[in-house]
Amino acid sequence: MKLIILLMTTLFVIVDKHNNLINSKTTSPTLQESSINGASYSLGKERPLNNSISIQNKIRPQESIKLNTFTELPKDVEGCVCYFYLSKVDETRRKYIMTEIFAQIAYISINGKMQKFNLVNFKDNLFYNYSNGDYTLRVEFKNKIKTDSENFSIKGVMMLFKAQKMLIKKNIIGECGC
Repeated sequence: MKLIILLMTTLFVIVDKHNNLINSKTTSPTLQESSINGASYSLGKERPLNNSISIQNKIRPQESIKLNTFTELPKDVEGCVCYFYLSKVDETRRKYIMTEIFAQIAYISINGKMQKFNLVNFKDNLFYNYSNGDYTLRVEFKNKIKTDSENFSIKGVMMLFKAQKMLIKKNIIGECGC
C-alpha cells in the first residue's frame, strides 16, 4: 500500500511538472484535483486540453463490525429454542447474544441491527453453520449437559465470518429446550 502511495505521489509530481509546461500553450479554465489518504494534490491551476488521466481513490474504510446483545426477541422465536449469552451475568439479565429456533434459524444483532440467518449445514452436537447472504455464522459446542428430559445447557464458541475471513470469535454459554 505504501508503495502504491509513493508511486501515485511520484506520478502526480511528474504530471504537475508536465502540466506547468503545457499550461503556457493550451488550457481550459477548470481545476483538476485528486486526493490520496486525505491529502489533496492539485495538478496545476488549469487543466490541459490534451490527454489527461483522472485518478480516483476508491479504497473504502474498513467496515466496523460489532455484535450487540439484545433483550427483545424476534416474534418467531418460540417452541424449541436455544438462547445464548456472553456471560452468566448476561444470562441472569436475559441479554442475548444469539438465539436459534429448532436449529434452523438463528438471530444475532450486528451493529445494532437484528440479522436473520438460515441453517446451511451442521454436525449434530458439534457445530452449526448459518448464513444470511452477507455473513456466515458458526456455532461450535464444546460442552453440552442435559438438565432434564427436554433441556440442556451449552458452552461453546460463536464465530462470524465475511468472505471466509473471521471477523469475530466469542465464547458463549446457553440453554436449549422445548
